[in-house]
Amino acid sequence: MSKVGAILVASLMVFGLMAITGCGKASVVGKYKIEDGPEVIELKSDGKVETSSGSDYKLKGTYKVKDSELTIRYTHLNGESMERMDIKLSYKLEGNKIVTDRGDYIKKK
Repeated sequence: MSKVGAILVASLMVFGLMAITGCGKASVVGKYKIEDGPEVIELKSDGKVETSSGSDYKLKGTYKVKDSELTIRYTHLNGESMERMDIKLSYKLEGNKIVTDRGDYIKKK
């Protein structure tokens, strides 16, 4: 492979990694459990979210991240359409935790 070809491949790999990780920022993608309760939230790489509390309920919707704000829009409850519910959370990532103004979530392995 030529030097130009190697540089091109390396550049594409770096840009690909930046796109996956949010340009150097840590990603919120993952499955988390609230520290002091049964609630589990899964933030998927395609922008979808699922939240459940044991067998009590299951919410589905979408999420967006902008700066230090996480916006969740739920549209389904237990598989049925529901009136849209939007939640905005201020957050920060601390190791394996998402720390929000409504509680801390620990990333599940």
